[in-house]
Amino acid sequence: MKQTPPLSIYKKIATLFVVMTVGLVAFLLYYSLTYAYISVTPKPTSLSYDFNAVVTQNDELVDPTKGVFKGETRTTTIEKTATFATTGSKKVVASATGKVTLINNNSREQTLIATTRLLTSKNELLRIKDTVTVPAGGRSEVAYYQDNESASIALEIGQKLTIPGLSQALQEVIYAQVTVLNEGVETQVAYVSQEDHDKALASIMDEVKNDISSKTPAGFSSIINASITDKNYSKKVQDDADEFTLTVKADITEVLIPTKEATAFAQGLLESNISLDHELYSQAGFGITYTFDSYDEVKKLAQVSGVVSSSSIIRPQASMLNKQKLAGLTKEEVVAYLQASSDVESVEVKFFPFWIKTVPNLSDHIIVTINTSTQE
Repeated sequence: MKQTPPLSIYKKIATLFVVMTVGLVAFLLYYSLTYAYISVTPKPTSLSYDFNAVVTQNDELVDPTKGVFKGETRTTTIEKTATFATTGSKKVVASATGKVTLINNNSREQTLIATTRLLTSKNELLRIKDTVTVPAGGRSEVAYYQDNESASIALEIGQKLTIPGLSQALQEVIYAQVTVLNEGVETQVAYVSQEDHDKALASIMDEVKNDISSKTPAGFSSIINASITDKNYSKKVQDDADEFTLTVKADITEVLIPTKEATAFAQGLLESNISLDHELYSQAGFGITYTFDSYDEVKKLAQVSGVVSSSSIIRPQASMLNKQKLAGLTKEEVVAYLQASSDVESVEVKFFPFWIKTVPNLSDHIIVTINTSTQE
């Protein structure tokens, strides 16, 4: 007769089944519900690309994909005059003037011609203004002026001045004393500086170019070359003046290039030279500067060069953002790994559920986004 297994065995089997089932469900839930959200704020990198372009009026030569555009080149000659204020300033001391009394204690009269020197005890030089004859044993008054107008001379009424043109013996008996004193006054004087000339030329040429650009037809960009043939300043550098005029003559060449087509061409060149791990940063926009190179008047063909500039940022598909490289890392390890790159400004990592400590191993449970909302 068969024996029935004890009831406890069935209970153990049932308990084991339940535990295994719960464990399996927990395992499945863990892998199906755990996520890592990694937000990368990129650090934009400036980039630029040089290119050449041709502008022609010949429809048969036009090929925008090769940088040959349908446009126009205009030539003219201009003459423009403008007045500019000076910015140079210097201190000028008006020369000391006044009168001296010439004293002659000699027994003979003494004639002193205009410009005769008078010397202070500090070897400061004055000169008499007019010729004068001083009688023997007498006195004569004469005006004086300062020899060096920029020097500062301190005089006093009654101060004795020698006459170095006389012999040493005569200097003892014939001399001068200050009787009227008009001290020199320090003033500021405007003058023309080299910077004034340079800025004036730049200003007048900018005005010429702006006048031409303001007449540019819609849909075109203006590339202007100005060759100065003559310039005339009414005042030279270092001349004392409050203002001066400048007249400029120049030969002007203006190249009109179609904006839309040229921008698309330049943008395409820039995009084709970006690394696979980067993409153009849309918020940065594009900047293009042109330089005139040459113009063939017979063929009506202009050569220009340009520089297109923008910024790039890391792509979500960049190799460093490969999810397999991130799987199994802790939050701190993810941040350290990504921020070691010069392409990354900052990193934010969040796990779900909150108690998860490492990035899941399932690629589709790792959500990587590029955050540009904080970029300017």
